Amino acid sequence: MSGPFAAGSRIRADDLNTELVELVMDWTSIGLLGTYTAAGSPGSPAPEMRILRIHGSLVWEYTGRVNTTGITAGATVSVFTFNPDYRPTAERGTATFASNSAHYPARLAIMTSGALTVSVPTAAGATTSGVHLDALIIHKPR
Repeated sequence: MSGPFAAGSRIRADDLNTELVELVMDWTSIGLLGTYTAAGSPGSPAPEMRILRIHGSLVWEYTGRVNTTGITAGATVSVFTFNPDYRPTAERGTATFASNSAHYPARLAIMTSGALTVSVPTAAGATTSGVHLDALIIHKPR
């Protein structure tokens, strides 16, 4: 067997739905999944999250922009806190596009506490006014 089905086996539509890709939660505003901190607010495009199950494993995807205030280069700031159902069991993160960061990427992370944190390197020398979530995809968050 070289996949989820044996060669020549009879495959039903229900088998494909559960074995390949299942939409667990469609794109949902993160504002419904937690709370913005004083340092964060919804940007444009609005930040959203969806949950898929691909070959039986959960995948969390994010899109949109979080506007930020008071993020000084070299400091890490929490801009949002996810409710318990939307927190990974180990911290996850990525580097992503940030506005006004002197061409440096921002560090974007979701902590086990649910905190969505943002920081830009000290070399950026400026505060950032927004960070994009598009690069953040979490495979097997739990």
